[in-house]
Amino acid sequence: MSDEKIRGAGWTKVGEATEKKRPSIFSRCHPRVVGEGADRHIEVDCKSKEDSLEYAELLEKEVVIRVKPTMVIEETEDAGKVEKDGA
Repeated sequence: MSDEKIRGAGWTKVGEATEKKRPSIFSRCHPRVVGEGADRHIEVDCKSKEDSLEYAELLEKEVVIRVKPTMVIEETEDAGKVEKDGA
């Protein structure tokens, strides 16, 4: 098997040995939002106890949430003015 095929299938070649890379925590644990209103919270289903402990450890650290807008609208000086027809 070529190195490219090994890497493409999630395998890593180390020296002469080949080992399977561990899947991402996000493929082993799946968060979901449950509840309504003030009772809304996140529950996470994991494949193993070890995975749940790893996920919990990550959540105990600082969490960074980024918003990546698809379009940026620049505000101009005229943005607050409304034009009327016939004015």
